[in-house]
Amino acid sequence: MSILKSIKYPPVTDDDSGSENRIGEHADICTLTFLFQDQMGGLQVRDVSDKIVDVEPVEGAIVVNIGEVMQAWSGKRLRSTNHRVVPPADPEKRRQNRRSVAYFGEANGKIAMRELEFEDGIAECENKSGDHPLTIDEYVAKRLKRYFSHFKDVES
Repeated sequence: MSILKSIKYPPVTDDDSGSENRIGEHADICTLTFLFQDQMGGLQVRDVSDKIVDVEPVEGAIVVNIGEVMQAWSGKRLRSTNHRVVPPADPEKRRQNRRSVAYFGEANGKIAMRELEFEDGIAECENKSGDHPLTIDEYVAKRLKRYFSHFKDVES
């Protein structure tokens, strides 16, 4: 199921001066994410050299993230990007709300994650369970179990 989410990050008070993240570093599990952000800033991504860089807001622009499902489905030809949100450095902006709207695009969970064909060949999809490819639901459950393995009630 795809999700459209309105996200509000409250102002950072002087008491929160030690808070480094508004949301910690993570990668989206879905297929694609479209992010519409305000002009407050704070979004950061980990680039290919493993360095954290700011994603400066551009009015009218949409940030597009490849999710982990798309990364796996494409045989890692398309890469999921780790990202986080930190409070703005500007003290004036820290005292204001940060707002964004995220659309998390999901594929049908019942379909098998078969290899995608590209112009230069077929991407080897790494998501197999024995002789059959995992469904998207199975792949997402496997990823969530890894992320939340410290919770006792997580099912396979």
